[in-house]
Amino acid sequence: MSNEAMIGNKIQQLSDQGWELYNTAGGVYSADTSTGIFITRYLFRRVKK
Repeated sequence: MSNEAMIGNKIQQLSDQGWELYNTAGGVYSADTSTGIFITRYLFRRVKK
């Protein structure tokens, strides 16, 4: 299974549990300009009951 499919499945699972994806933030961490670790942060929230 691809990374994209695993992320999509996890987002769907969290949504089914009542979580709402309300923001994403992309970023890159690198020591120089030719290499890096690319990340995406997914921010969820759930209404308090």
